[in-house]
Amino acid sequence: MSHASDDLHRILDRIVDGAVLTEDGVVTFANRPCVLIAEAIGLGLHGTFADRLLELAERTAEPYGFTAAVERLGDAAARVEFEDAAAGRAFVLVVSETDGEARRVWSLREVTEELERERAREELVATIGHELRTPLTSMTGFLELVRDGDSGPLTAEQARYLEIVQRAATRLHELVDELLVRSESREATKKG
Repeated sequence: MSHASDDLHRILDRIVDGAVLTEDGVVTFANRPCVLIAEAIGLGLHGTFADRLLELAERTAEPYGFTAAVERLGDAAARVEFEDAAAGRAFVLVVSETDGEARRVWSLREVTEELERERAREELVATIGHELRTPLTSMTGFLELVRDGDSGPLTAEQARYLEIVQRAATRLHELVDELLVRSESREATKKG
């Protein structure tokens, strides 16, 4: 190996992401992070890199979707996100062509912590949204009763104040609904 090649391998071994170079599907280089990830998740040592990935299908959260995505990787540059349900780890796999269709560079990044933070954020948003919705509904109901005169006549100034409170409550209710719809939409997009 040349000095430049040795330097490149040392650099690639120090990056966080797993990096693999394949030619006609056969692994010609894998950096240290990739080897460590492969060992940890039980990635096979035989066959093409895509074949090795397919061995993980049954361990993923969505085996059929994972299999279809990996099979498409041979066709063009692509990105696949998957979760190893058995190990409780999540990854993003990116593949791109190099100087010809036969050679590909694969990048494997663990995103478990990011996914956990995103899930915690979504859970917090949903909880806050639902917790706000209940008192807002109660406040809005009582505001309507007071504005309708059910608790006695109102002065013009009291009616004006209640109108301001009603607009603020309505706006807050709209914001909570929008927050929940966005959260539900993001969740549906991930599942779809």
